[in-house]
Amino acid sequence: IIMGNINIDMHKFETHPKTETYLDSIFCNGYLPVIVKRTRITASSATLIDHIYTNNITSRSHSGIIVTDVADHFGIFHIISTKAAQHKTSVSKNRLFSANNINLFKTNLDHAYFTIVQ
Repeated sequence: IIMGNINIDMHKFETHPKTETYLDSIFCNGYLPVIVKRTRITASSATLIDHIYTNNITSRSHSGIIVTDVADHFGIFHIISTKAAQHKTSVSKNRLFSANNINLFKTNLDHAYFTIVQ
């Protein structure tokens, strides 16, 4: 994960060659942005200068922007689930139909109490 207040407006990649080069190097190294909306909005501008990149696109994660007026930038976050996948162990049940088990089953049936419901 790469993150920070990079001060490069990602939304200017089409008109600013150095921004295009920066993003190309990020992408060529296998990183993708998780924040893609503007993170600094003023009366005269709106820029995406707070970045978070990850090269782990298979992990379960959640990213976002915290809109607040505490600072001139919005907060950004990226939460990664660290729970290991829990694998359930399979339990197989087998029945042994030996002569002894069949006789034991018959004995248990003989001693079982059944109620007839009408």
